[in-house]
Amino acid sequence: SGQPVIDIAFDKAASSASWGVQKPSSRLLTSSATWSITQDWTPGTVYSSPNLAWEINEVISLNGWSYGNAISAVIIRSLGTQSGNRIAESFNGDGLGPVLRVTYSLLPPPVSSTLEVHLTSNADDCEERVHSGELRTDSSDLEMTQENQQQIVGIRWSSVDIPMGAVVTEAVIDFTCDEKGSGQPSVDLALELSQNSASWSLSSKPSQRSLTSSTRWSLTESWSVGNVYSSPNLATQFNEVLSSGGWITGNAVSVIISKAVGSDDGARIANSRDGDGVGPVLKITFATQVVTDLVIKMSSGSDDCEELVSNGEVDSSSSDLELPDENGKEQLVGIRWPSVAIPTGAVVTEAVIDFTCDEKGSGQPVIDIAFDKAASSASWGVQKPSSRLLTSSATWSITQDWTPGTVYSSPNLAWEINEVISLNGWSYGNAISAVIIRSLGTQSGNRIAESFNGDGLGPVLRVTYSLLPPPVSSTLEVHLTSNADDCEERVHSGELRTDSS
Repeated sequence: SGQPVIDIAFDKAASSASWGVQKPSSRLLTSSATWSITQDWTPGTVYSSPNLAWEINEVISLNGWSYGNAISAVIIRSLGTQSGNRIAESFNGDGLGPVLRVTYSLLPPPVSSTLEVHLTSNADDCEERVHSGELRTDSSDLEMTQENQQQIVGIRWSSVDIPMGAVVTEAVIDFTCDEKGSGQPSVDLALELSQNSASWSLSSKPSQRSLTSSTRWSLTESWSVGNVYSSPNLATQFNEVLSSGGWITGNAVSVIISKAVGSDDGARIANSRDGDGVGPVLKITFATQVVTDLVIKMSSGSDDCEELVSNGEVDSSSSDLELPDENGKEQLVGIRWPSVAIPTGAVVTEAVIDFTCDEKGSGQPVIDIAFDKAASSASWGVQKPSSRLLTSSATWSITQDWTPGTVYSSPNLAWEINEVISLNGWSYGNAISAVIIRSLGTQSGNRIAESFNGDGLGPVLRVTYSLLPPPVSSTLEVHLTSNADDCEERVHSGELRTDSS
């Protein structure tokens, strides 16, 4: 009856125990997927849940997961939703019960590399007092996170040689114990969400940094002086930084360590770089993909055009491209590259358009750059820029004066290009078109770039993409094997039934 809304999560265990050992409400769960069931159900008909891949991946990525292990789902009414239900067969009812269908990919092993990264300066680690904001970079040790009062610890590695397009599989920090410490504190470790982390200073303290998600470290083990202790795996946090755009090999990375909410007072005390000349050491294992750089050029004068907003007139014969107005008249600029050698399955990590200045222009224009959302973009003679369905756009605020003959590069357009190459029908060598327009609500002004007719080249598209070896894909259908494999638990009484039909 009704239109129930349910949450589906999985037991966060590498091999899930039977319901007789532990009932559903006692399980630690993964994140959940919400299913709003508005459709009426008809007896004997099969209905499928939403895609639960994200939640299943949380389980199979746990330490201890092995081929053939058990998985359990737990289903509950979504918080704040109305009563109602849908009634499905159990194993007792039809000898089958709910069936789990899974498709998974198994990638060939990528090339794996390991880095050991050291601090290069005594100022690379610091302690910040939470209450006073006092910052110290000259301490001989690092108290995590209590030194007579609560503090935050910051550690910065100034040059981390993870290549663009790599995926971090393990990242730990090795701390050498300086003093034993006290209590059993819990700390949260996060990375600064920056492509190149700045040095510590009074104007740029750990507490002022934007952070990734965090990993908790429960320091229940007593530390012995001189021994090395390793943090939990911070691969998730590193990949957040690497995928946020703008990462370059050799950039700086910072970790911020703070007291976990609800943690006991106490500390573990590690050597700083001032203390032993080394300080915390970062150890990273990453997998590299095949990375390719492309320089893509237009092939004829009809590959770029200007379209007047006022009347839709299109001109493909101009010797230059005014971005985004000409003599005060607003226009769209279209640029088409007829053969783009990005293979299916690639992921673009960087894409910029290089414009060669023809004339200086005026003002400080703000433009939006989007792409024709087509698997192979038609020529401008077939369809003008204003008629195209577009991807999301990147905004470029051009405050710098342009000098004739100099090349100027757009912001990174990787996100927008990936929208195109992920379309059904995309194939190696297809055409891609960019459409440039003045940003809504901004003032007039322009920059004037060479067109193909002007210098025989026009705007050039430069792309870097990554390509993994093709995965091996398999599909499973998994059935219950026992009447006790499905159950119902009363929320208020805790009563458990495994014999319902």
